[in-house]
Amino acid sequence: MKKNNLRFDWDAYFTIPGGSSKIPSPASFGQIAKKKEKINWDACYEKKNIPWGLPHVHPELMQAVAEYPIRPCAALDIGCGSGLSSVWLARKGFKVTGVDISSSAIQMAEKRAEGVCRFHIADILEKDIPGAPFGFVFDIGCFHHNLHPSFVERVASHLEPGGLWFSLVRSADRSEEHEGPTMPIVPPKHIATDIVKIVEKYFEIHHLRASSYGIRTTSPAYVQPQNIGFSFWACLMCRRPRIR
Repeated sequence: MKKNNLRFDWDAYFTIPGGSSKIPSPASFGQIAKKKEKINWDACYEKKNIPWGLPHVHPELMQAVAEYPIRPCAALDIGCGSGLSSVWLARKGFKVTGVDISSSAIQMAEKRAEGVCRFHIADILEKDIPGAPFGFVFDIGCFHHNLHPSFVERVASHLEPGGLWFSLVRSADRSEEHEGPTMPIVPPKHIATDIVKIVEKYFEIHHLRASSYGIRTTSPAYVQPQNIGFSFWACLMCRRPRIR
């Protein structure tokens, strides 16, 4: 794959279910590039139209921190949203920095954190994040929108050698028991080999396991309450001391 500066078009993404044809992606979500109408990212948070927002910390993140175990260190939350995971980790002794491209999301995160975390309006693909290098980086549903070597390289550049990266990536290999036809925001699907091929230059994979998660939402994105959820790959990786 030719290296370039391709990145996910978040504004276009929120117009219809699917992904962007601007990055290598399955044909099922390539249709998005045809839509011209855009929805304001900040408006999603201001109107609380955020069905992707979880009511509690994702169990896979909790399990990874407990099982590995991941010791308190400087940590980076990529795509932190309203800061739920950032605050949870900070209260476990981590020094957490959260970043998101939405100023409204960051405002919500700062209100939730009450000073226990630091937050920045930033895109890791375009800007170095203060506080690097980190001992632990995590993202809950960000990597699957940016499954490209440039994103992996940026994550690696923010980690110390031997640092850990935990990511949840939507899986193409399992049925969607919770996903309904009215789901307005559908993350791209990926198979395990896609993840391995892209990360192995910079990371050693400690575990890559199938997971699923469903919630009951009353988001304004729906006419009535819906059960939504997806199958995920839960991936814990260690930055290699030397790039392959």
